[in-house]
Amino acid sequence: MGSDPTTWEIDTWLMSCRVIGRQMEDCMLDTVVEAARAAGATRLVGRYVPTPKNALVRDLYQRMGFREVAREDGGGIRYELPLADVTAPRCAGTWPGDRRNRSPG
Repeated sequence: MGSDPTTWEIDTWLMSCRVIGRQMEDCMLDTVVEAARAAGATRLVGRYVPTPKNALVRDLYQRMGFREVAREDGGGIRYELPLADVTAPRCAGTWPGDRRNRSPG
């Protein structure tokens, strides 16, 4: 979070290649969305900076519902996700009251 409390900026999205595509990125996003909303944020901002090692996640933000808002020198891309656009969790059981795919208690 920078100087604007309504905007949370994702500084670094770091994941093992072994978990990408196994819904872990969805669960992580759900957790960030829930925390950002609780703090009064209305949008998330993320940035993809291309490197030889991160081509695997080139479209990660787009897959998670972010929209491209700017291209940067050097090939970087800035993305934004209005939290109003997130109406349901992407990962089962990550939001309070979401009981999908959970065993009965």
